[in-house]
Amino acid sequence: MHRLLLPLIDLEQVSKTFVDPSAKVVRAVDRVSLHVEAGERLCLVGTSGCGKTTTMRLINRLLDASEGRVRVAGEDVQALDPIRLRRRIGFVVQRGGLFPHLTVTRNIELLCELEGWSRTRINARVETLLDLLGLPREAFGDRYPYELSGGQQQRVGIARALALDPQIVLMDEPFGALDPITRREIHAEFLRLCRELDKTIILVTHDMHEAFKLGHRIALMRDGRIEQVGTAKELVERPATDFVRHFVRPEPLLAP
Repeated sequence: MHRLLLPLIDLEQVSKTFVDPSAKVVRAVDRVSLHVEAGERLCLVGTSGCGKTTTMRLINRLLDASEGRVRVAGEDVQALDPIRLRRRIGFVVQRGGLFPHLTVTRNIELLCELEGWSRTRINARVETLLDLLGLPREAFGDRYPYELSGGQQQRVGIARALALDPQIVLMDEPFGALDPITRREIHAEFLRLCRELDKTIILVTHDMHEAFKLGHRIALMRDGRIEQVGTAKELVERPATDFVRHFVRPEPLLAP
């Protein structure tokens, strides 16, 4: 993949600190620099508490950086209205994060209504997305989240994130709650969607196998810092640190 002069997502020496209940300052993200190009899928990987989710949430200003600079499409996110910024960026969480009291259709169309879309345009968008995710509207549109399987809920969550056709999609452990068979199936659907839609995606996971399968590149984090960024092949064959060497295993590369 060729380096663009201006990355679509650019984190420059970004840190995030919190104060814990004992009044101790905790540095959850520590001087992270990361560049993501248009159309790239980057997986943020690491154990629980390493800072990967915090790093991702700095991009759409669900959290604000304590130090450093975050840019999206060349714009400093601190200079942007956070609501408008978030509507430019799709967001998928574990189990879909659906509103339980709304139907599938209402969950997807809500953002379109807030943007002032016409009813005709909203209906067309919902139908297109549900067909794309293999959930035809006539069969699933009027169902509530509790009437769906875990995989179906996650598909609806992805459809909702795509409602406004964002260029960037952030995904926080989106497949972690699924059983292994459903997970394999939705991985295949996810890769098909990526080929069709050409989005820029940052996906947080603790599963290196998943990262190897879904990402163009992987950023492996530890204690708020990035240990190494590279392709699966680069991490396996040229680990930058002992931590990377012990965390990464070559078996995923040999799997069919």
